[in-house]
Amino acid sequence: MDSQNSKRFGEAEQFRLLVESVRDYAILMLDPDGHITSWNTGAERLKGYSSAEIIGKHFSIFYAQEAIDKKHPLLELQLARANGSYREEGWRIRKDGTNYWADVLITAVYEPNGAFYGFAKVTQDLTERKKFEEELIAARDQAQASSRIKSEFVANMSHEIRTPMNAIVGMCNVLLKTELDRRQTQYANNIREGGNALLTVINDILDFSKIEAGRLELELVDFDPARVIESTCELLAPSARAKGLELMAHIDPALPDQVQGDPERLRQVIINLTSNALKFSDHGEVIVRAQLDSIENGIANIRFSVRDQGIGISEEQQSKLFSPFVQADGTISRRFGGTGLGLSISKRLVNLMNGDISVQSSLGNGATFSFVLPLEIKASAALSVRDEVKNLQVLIVEDEYQAGQILHEYVLSWGMRNGMAATASDAVSVLQKAAANGDPYDIAIIDYLLPDKNAFDLAASILSDPRLTKMKLILLTAFDAPGLGHKALASGFQAYLTKPVSRSHLFESIVSVIRGSDSIISKSAADVQRKPVTPRSEVILIAEDYPINQRVAQLYLDDLGFASHIASNGNEALKAVSKNHYSLILMDCRMPGLDGFETTRAIRRAEIISGMHVPIIALTAHAMGGDREVCLAAGMDDYLTKPLDPEQLQQLLTKWISAPSQVDPIDREKLISRYSEMSEVILNKFLKDAPPMLAQIKTALESQKHRDFLNLVHGLKGICATVLAGKMKHTCIDIEHAAREASWASIPPLLQRLDREMLEIPTRIEG
Repeated sequence: MDSQNSKRFGEAEQFRLLVESVRDYAILMLDPDGHITSWNTGAERLKGYSSAEIIGKHFSIFYAQEAIDKKHPLLELQLARANGSYREEGWRIRKDGTNYWADVLITAVYEPNGAFYGFAKVTQDLTERKKFEEELIAARDQAQASSRIKSEFVANMSHEIRTPMNAIVGMCNVLLKTELDRRQTQYANNIREGGNALLTVINDILDFSKIEAGRLELELVDFDPARVIESTCELLAPSARAKGLELMAHIDPALPDQVQGDPERLRQVIINLTSNALKFSDHGEVIVRAQLDSIENGIANIRFSVRDQGIGISEEQQSKLFSPFVQADGTISRRFGGTGLGLSISKRLVNLMNGDISVQSSLGNGATFSFVLPLEIKASAALSVRDEVKNLQVLIVEDEYQAGQILHEYVLSWGMRNGMAATASDAVSVLQKAAANGDPYDIAIIDYLLPDKNAFDLAASILSDPRLTKMKLILLTAFDAPGLGHKALASGFQAYLTKPVSRSHLFESIVSVIRGSDSIISKSAADVQRKPVTPRSEVILIAEDYPINQRVAQLYLDDLGFASHIASNGNEALKAVSKNHYSLILMDCRMPGLDGFETTRAIRRAEIISGMHVPIIALTAHAMGGDREVCLAAGMDDYLTKPLDPEQLQQLLTKWISAPSQVDPIDREKLISRYSEMSEVILNKFLKDAPPMLAQIKTALESQKHRDFLNLVHGLKGICATVLAGKMKHTCIDIEHAAREASWASIPPLLQRLDREMLEIPTRIEG
């Protein structure tokens, strides 16, 4: 044997010994047809065959019959030869009939001269890993099933509790609009407050359940952060006044007025924190702030905070403050009540919005809760500084330093000049001095209660001075009372605002009094008179099985001037629709027999033939994530949660059957007024461009090109806004909302609605 052949023999022997010594991998060689030509120790250990038993056998001997039926092993060899190698995992069978999970790699082998030699097959036993994975999958499935059962239980409990709650709160709302004596009014208010307190507990538990199950999704819409703060303070102002507390909203003038995020979840956190501040305070002030921390790459980092002067929180209590179902102090829950979920929910919501919440406090010294949210800045629509208010000289008469500073910042941010006074006598002195110097004040903003005089006495002193008779006066009060607004107007005030004063309301009041517009009385509930109800021609069908809730809905509609019919189940609703024309249907989702979803689908099937479309508003007591999408997918047009809120009901009625721009497919008068002789050209352009856009939208949806789909819908919404096609614009908004929530199943019914609304557009504008 020459040296070269000897060398080759030596290398081959070394390689054979190496392969033979590998005990954890089965390594074997196959001829081109799949017969076994070599067999290592690892193969013997894994598969149970000795080398003498297996050499010459076909490698398919390791495959269970069901695996062969599914895919013949020879296909693996074909794939390995075509691609150089082939790898897969699957069940294989040992000599003793037991199965194991194998990781198999088959590689095509060629001789040095390029001739095809056969296959190398390497197998590893991954049975333990497979069992572990299957255990994990089983545990995951069990956890998901458990979570699903919990979610369904919470949803059912929501329905069972909210249905009678709707009756309790609704009937109290109706009762309070009737003639009651003082004691009866007090009792009815107590029932309503108790019902609302119970509803708060239900909402806390629902939100916590949704967060725990990962089913809570955030919206992404444009909103004004200042308005969220101000409207929250307006909502909670009566609670503050009832406890003799000063509730103030402090908005940084540098705050952008349009950002993108979830305003309702932000509002929920602010309400939670502010409600807590009011609950745990017996004196002093509660200040809700929104401050611009920084702007980076179009992102505004806005710091929201709530500060109170209440009982405070010890360092030990702070460590467990955000834990669910835990109060900082057990005695606090007995004294103040609550679920112990509010702060836990707030923290989780803030975390979902990419922020983190913290607290600074000590016992007896109040508390400050704060969090910073990164919010994308959108196109600004900030209040413009009008020429008529720029450089106005405004005196703020306020003895509360913090309240005065907030007003001071607002006034300066609008380009006005500003003076301050803490008492009535100081105010008169400042006003008289300015008038004597030839630079009189234009407006005085006066707090109702001052240390030396009330606002009415100060107004009399000001207006009795010949040099100050042209002064414009605005009254501020934290404690509203019956007749106070009208008394203010009679005393010479041109505007009357209740605290906490919002930046926008104050600005509007200043502009109004300078222009000499009608006097403003802002949010004086004590002075509101009920207007007589104007009967309407529209008839609404109420499909609801709970008798008291039928009556609540009917009374709400009566109060808005609408006639109504009652259907106690789905079958009755279908009969009613077949015999009568309804302008709108309020459809309870859960009714015996034919539920609201099935009833809606039946109505929509009938409308395919009739060509009609009646708006259907879902009434649901579930209030769980995804309910809105399920309702839209069933063919409903909108969604209301029980207990019914009269204002929300009125808004939806306005949206679907009341507003002229919604009744008519196009607001023709406004279109002609806006575009004059070009209105016909604009309409023709719309009729030409909109149908192809609709076709592109449907194609993008079918192709799952979601970004293109959203861009096209957004573009169509803009065109609809241009031609004042209100119905189509609102449908586009609903489609955008559904797409952002990835609720793709609810979009086809909305596109069908868009088709119908497109057909309603007139072909000519008659001017």
